[in-house]
Amino acid sequence: LPLLGGQYGYPDRVIDYVGDLGSLDTDWKELGLYQRAKFGIKWPDLPKAQRVASNNFHHLLNVSLIPKSLAQRICHYYRDDYCCFNLPIPPVCSIDCAAEP
Repeated sequence: LPLLGGQYGYPDRVIDYVGDLGSLDTDWKELGLYQRAKFGIKWPDLPKAQRVASNNFHHLLNVSLIPKSLAQRICHYYRDDYCCFNLPIPPVCSIDCAAEP
């Protein structure tokens, strides 16, 4: 799947798989079944987690720890991720996903 094709100034690159960590176990098994059916390969088991994260594990940007101007710069930098993956946008960020980047 070509990603952005360089149209936003990024180099051409390819994504092999995009998934949600919340359903990684199920997605990994499904991907393995697909790989075996299509390519005849044995898919490895998902490695066990090496550590357990705290409750802040899913926070994408803790805006309370940085100045608002820096948070906005970070949000602008990751605008395509917020918009394409429909991630929750922190209230301090001014992002319009409908507008041209």
